[in-house]
Amino acid sequence: MFLNRRSTVPGISASTFPTPPATLRFCTLCLALWQATAHAGGVVGQGTQASCNDAALKRALIGGGTVTFNCGASPATISLGSENRISANTVINGGNRITINGNNAVRLFKVAQRTAFTLQNIKLVNGKTAVQGAAIYADYGNTLKIINSTFSKHVANQIGEAGGGAIYSSNGTLDVGNSVFSDNRGSIGGAIRVLNSNLSVISSTFTGNKAVDRVRGIV
Repeated sequence: MFLNRRSTVPGISASTFPTPPATLRFCTLCLALWQATAHAGGVVGQGTQASCNDAALKRALIGGGTVTFNCGASPATISLGSENRISANTVINGGNRITINGNNAVRLFKVAQRTAFTLQNIKLVNGKTAVQGAAIYADYGNTLKIINSTFSKHVANQIGEAGGGAIYSSNGTLDVGNSVFSDNRGSIGGAIRVLNSNLSVISSTFTGNKAVDRVRGIV
C-alpha cells in the first residue's frame, strides 16, 4: 500500500557539539579530533566470530553513527538477548556477511521518534514480539531505509488493528530497495505495516508472508 497523503516528518537537525575545553579552543586539528569522537558507532568485532556478539553490537549502537563489522572471513550470526534501541541517527552495514537473530524471543530494533535508521547488506531473522514490528518498530516521524537486506521468519503476535510481522512504521517514511521479505507473520501486513506513512518499495521480493487477521501479506 502506498499512501499518497504525505505525513509531516520533522527534519533531522545537524549534530550540535558542546563548547570544547579551553585548551582545544584555538587548535583547529585538536578541535576536529574532539568533534569526531562525539559521534558513536564504529566497528563491531575484533576479527573473530566470537567477538561479534550482542554486547559488542549494543556498544557500537550507543549514540548513533555508522556501524560496520569485523567478524572474520566467514559469515557471522549475532544472537540477541534483548532488543536494540536506536535513539540517534544510525546506519548499519552488514557487508553481506552478517545475520542478526532474535532467536524467536525478542524484537531486533526499536527506533526512537524522529530518528533516521538505515539497514543495508544484512540479514535479520527470527524476531518476535507480542505487539507490532518484530524486526523493526518505528513509532513516529522516522526515516527508515532498507537496502539489499533480508527479513525472514519474524512474528508480531498482536491481533486486530496491528501488524507488521517484520516492520511497523507510523507517521514516517519507509524506503525499501533490493530486499527480500519471506515467511513473516502479523495481524495486518505479514511483512510490513505502515500507518499514515509514506512507503516506497523497489526491486524487492515478498514470499510466504502471512497476515493472520486480514488477507494482505505485505501491508
